[in-house]
Amino acid sequence: MYKSIGRYEKLELIPYQETGDSPTVKTYTQWSLFEPYIKKILDDPENSIATPGETHEDYSMDKNMVYVDASKYLVNIDRGNRYKLSKSAIESKVYLKRKIDYLHYISLNKILYLDISNSGWYKIVFDTRLDNPKIVYVPQHIIVNINNESDVVLEVIVRNNTYPNILKTRFIEINVGKYSRVNVYLKIDSRGDGPPHYLSLETSLNKGSRMNVYTLLTPSSMNHARYSTRLKGENSEFFSRNILFGYSKGKIDLINQVIHSNKDTISKIYSTGLSLDRACLIDRGISRVEEQAIHSKTMYNSEIIVLDEEACGYSSPSLEITTGIVDDARHSVKVEKPLADQVFYLMTRGLPQLDALKLITYGLMTKDVSVENKILYNKIKNDIMNLLNNEVFPRIHTFY
Repeated sequence: MYKSIGRYEKLELIPYQETGDSPTVKTYTQWSLFEPYIKKILDDPENSIATPGETHEDYSMDKNMVYVDASKYLVNIDRGNRYKLSKSAIESKVYLKRKIDYLHYISLNKILYLDISNSGWYKIVFDTRLDNPKIVYVPQHIIVNINNESDVVLEVIVRNNTYPNILKTRFIEINVGKYSRVNVYLKIDSRGDGPPHYLSLETSLNKGSRMNVYTLLTPSSMNHARYSTRLKGENSEFFSRNILFGYSKGKIDLINQVIHSNKDTISKIYSTGLSLDRACLIDRGISRVEEQAIHSKTMYNSEIIVLDEEACGYSSPSLEITTGIVDDARHSVKVEKPLADQVFYLMTRGLPQLDALKLITYGLMTKDVSVENKILYNKIKNDIMNLLNNEVFPRIHTFY
């Protein structure tokens, strides 16, 4: 069926997702907000898309930094690390079952491969600097390979708060070598009234490796984030700490998937969210322990506080265990308003109601943010506090 038509025309035949999200909700992601961009791309695919296609070394940037804009990758990395552009992965990954994934891969020019051999702090910034009013779509893609026995901090900043008329898809793949230690801080800057955004993070861990991912996610009109992690090597460990902020009528749909493919592997997902000002947060996903992954442990916990009557929150963590020998498997979910007894207790200690609510929300959003690297720990805490002070606390005053 597909061979008789052009690759962009196929978009009209491919669904946004394969199946419904639940018996009562067809789709949590509001795909209708993506549709105007799809129509503009179909009208003029040659002139409506911008994508990075070349690299330039830029020594004015910080060391070990990659800056991705709408046309090029700017790179400044130390010797011993390598990078290259390639098309090799694009054709093999064209996906015909999800519309946005398919659009992303057929629109890419080249993918940047970054091979990290030296331990240290690395930074990747996704942005869209352009002055062409015809552009309505920018796909960007990076693959990071971290060598064996490395100790790496990877700071990733995804900017979706500029150029309000442009759809952006950002795909990040991280492959962690044997016995490596990796801390990833993924910060997605969006606006509640900004354009829809699509983020894909794929990670794979080899023998004895450990990876911690800390995500700070703010809303756009529709922010769809899809995380997929495979624990390939025995004794590998994965921890994901997701911090979601919903305000300004924005919406976030975060989907987590972890697959245990080897024995003695450990995973923990912990998500917390604040929803107010007519926003909506969705945190859902699955942790799957395959038959050969004996003596593994998995945990998936989700908590969302809803701070006003017109805001909403949904959470649906699940487990799929196909082995009969698992050491630990559990999940939990809370979607609630701040507990009255907590607020009352703090008020009896002299705090006004608003200050009590602020303390409760700060405690939730910073809970279990345990980072060994003190510089990274302080950066994450400061970013959380800035969002609370600038976006959340001022809005609480309007509801209490």
